[in-house]
Amino acid sequence: MSLAELELREWMIWKNFLRNFVITDSVKSSFANEKEAPSTVFVEAGQRPIGR
Repeated sequence: MSLAELELREWMIWKNFLRNFVITDSVKSSFANEKEAPSTVFVEAGQRPIGR
């Protein structure tokens, strides 16, 4: 494997991690002011939000 391939793979892993983190964080914060958020809204890392 060349250095470029390794860097590309590392970038894809980071991009995936950041996207999952941002989605999870924004979903949680959007319901922070409500007493109880719908159970289907919470997103674990690596999963897509339901309804999208």
